[in-house]
Amino acid sequence: MKRGLIATLALVAIIFTCADASFARAPRIRDIPDITIGDSEDNIGTDNNWFVFTNAFKFVDYVEDADTTLSDLLWSFDEGDDPAPVDLTPWLNINDVGAVGVGAAAIAAGPTASHILPSGSEDINTGSNGWATFRDIVFSPTTTPPFASPSPALAAEHAVGKMVRFYVSDSTNVATRDIWVNTVDTGWDSASGGTPFVVYDYERFWEDKTSPTPGDMTGWTPLTTDPNAVTDYDSGNTALRVTVATSSDFRINGYVTGNSEWMPYATAIGTGNVVRAKFWVFATGQASSTDINQVPNMRARVANRFAYTVYLEVFNHLIADPAGTLLGYDVRPSNDPNNPSLYRVDFDPVDIPGLSAAGEGCLRGFEAYCLEAQENGALELAESLIGSYPWSEMPDNPADAKVKGYKTFTTSASDAGDLAIANSLTELVIGKRELLAAQAWGPDVALDGSTDPTYSQSAAGVTLDTTLVATNRFGSIAREISETGADTERLRVEAGKQYRMRWHLTSDTNANNQPMFRVRGRSLKFMWSYKCEIGGAWGAGNSNNTLAQQLLPGVGCQNPDQATPGENGGYYNVILHTPISADIQASQPTITSYPGPGEVTASPPNRRDILYGLDVLDSMSANANYITEAGRMTCDELIVWVYDLVED
Repeated sequence: MKRGLIATLALVAIIFTCADASFARAPRIRDIPDITIGDSEDNIGTDNNWFVFTNAFKFVDYVEDADTTLSDLLWSFDEGDDPAPVDLTPWLNINDVGAVGVGAAAIAAGPTASHILPSGSEDINTGSNGWATFRDIVFSPTTTPPFASPSPALAAEHAVGKMVRFYVSDSTNVATRDIWVNTVDTGWDSASGGTPFVVYDYERFWEDKTSPTPGDMTGWTPLTTDPNAVTDYDSGNTALRVTVATSSDFRINGYVTGNSEWMPYATAIGTGNVVRAKFWVFATGQASSTDINQVPNMRARVANRFAYTVYLEVFNHLIADPAGTLLGYDVRPSNDPNNPSLYRVDFDPVDIPGLSAAGEGCLRGFEAYCLEAQENGALELAESLIGSYPWSEMPDNPADAKVKGYKTFTTSASDAGDLAIANSLTELVIGKRELLAAQAWGPDVALDGSTDPTYSQSAAGVTLDTTLVATNRFGSIAREISETGADTERLRVEAGKQYRMRWHLTSDTNANNQPMFRVRGRSLKFMWSYKCEIGGAWGAGNSNNTLAQQLLPGVGCQNPDQATPGENGGYYNVILHTPISADIQASQPTITSYPGPGEVTASPPNRRDILYGLDVLDSMSANANYITEAGRMTCDELIVWVYDLVED
């Protein structure tokens, strides 16, 4: 709903009466920084005691709303109690507007009519040019300095500060966020904490931005054309829709952003930032509203073309795996268009030279990923945004306070150490199929012992090799890596966390002939996976292949993040988000029934354990030179860090 659609406070009574009804998607406030108001900026030759923090933050940088223009949202605030004495004295104006309520009791009462529809004298966003300016009205009571110095007692009280609660309203729904505000005499204005996440593009699909043609340069374009997985724009729900039919064939289709929608590497990302995309997804139109197995599985991705891709793969069911399906139910998309499930994908571009070229950047993608016949109905993308946060949020030093857990998998002096196969029946799969043409595979082919993909492990690492595979064959190796240490020491997914896997990959073959390599992390069996794919050297067109050949480990690799300068490869990061999140499903009983980190698993295995893997796929490339691809990849180290979720 837009500002002005509700004209009188009389309607507010109806809003409260129907508080549980869903009129629109509610605003969401990100983590606003805490504020310190000082006066040192304005003391030029004399102490003016002008305690004003001008343009402390911009409102639209800290809010999301699917169906309201961000600058039209209504903002107001309440003040908490004074630290001592508790006399409920108003301290603050924000944009020369005072608090709606003062004190803990007023805040505990919840949003009032004045928070839902603040008038001109209560809405701090009106006439503010989009910024929040804070003034301590006790120390600087008017707009004409100078003022007397505060007494030592008042200075001490205001230096402690107080809680301030912000309210943001779309005229129907209200979201809140608490911060701490204090005033420091002879101090400097500062904003600390808060989210480091910066939004680059926020797409709410208010209008049809789709293209009917795969590969178009503008808008959101379909991945492919498939009569059993049809893409279109849902004008009623203002969402991108993929509608799938029941079929014995795989149905994989969705949308990717055209070049004009990419987040540019050179001007918006660079070497110091991590990219994050957010996808709000819901399911609708299934033949049965109670058979969750009909909801299509899904993927969401961020990529540099198709040369380097990280995607989240969410299986909400696998008929052949009833135990996994129960876990998948906990991460399935919502069936309420007004309350879609939120999925995050973080992406660390490898800082190769090719990314600095004009036009290069990060695309987003979303797709139905239907591998079972009974899946039907639609998956819809209600909103999506893309932005970045600094690498400093994920330090490498295990002693840093931001590191909440740490695990290293490495070789020993005599063997593959932590990376060695513990169970050959479950941790290694080698396959071979007929390769009929680029991206066209025939039936499985029996392994013959001489032209097969090969796997080896030693003190040098674990090596996946397809150089012996004939050019008319598709070869694959999938290697799973599991923790073998004590049950209580294993890394497990928990709420509010993200996990960084840092893979060290090298090769002694030429990078410009390597096939596709993949490294990944997963949990909930195979229901929740983050996969990083480095596309084959000849995966697509010239621009794509230039990036791939600089990315791939091997002779000629240009990955600058290396263990040894000049080595034929380097480090590749995969960031896994926890599946335990109320943003996905409000209740996740199966996942949370398993013990968390540090707890004993009475009946192993523990499905919250994080598992790892690496693969080679030779060849999945579309370029005519696909037959030249044949490669080798060695991994000798995997490091995993645990961090608190970077607020967004």
